[in-house]
Amino acid sequence: MKKITKTILLILTISLFLNTSCEVEKADCEKNSWGTLTIDNYLDDTYKIYVNAVYIGSVDAWGKKSFSNIEAGNHSIELKQDRLVLPNHYTKNVNVVPCETTTINLTGK
Repeated sequence: MKKITKTILLILTISLFLNTSCEVEKADCEKNSWGTLTIDNYLDDTYKIYVNAVYIGSVDAWGKKSFSNIEAGNHSIELKQDRLVLPNHYTKNVNVVPCETTTINLTGK
């Protein structure tokens, strides 16, 4: 009787271990379908950044800025020069991929 109980206990322990060891924890970016958007500004002015017409921040002249937790998918990115007289305005369409970084190089072209 003791031998059968030990065998059953051993089988249950092994099966429990096998069931829990196969689970892999997903990263937040994968669970939430988020990516990162990086703006690399090679111009002499600060630019305000809008994703689908929603302001998310700015990038300084000759600066680089990353924005995490951007929903994956296609987005319209507007880059508006932060000055009152004759501001430049650029629109880029990008596809943000979960757990990856999408970079826009702002060169004025």
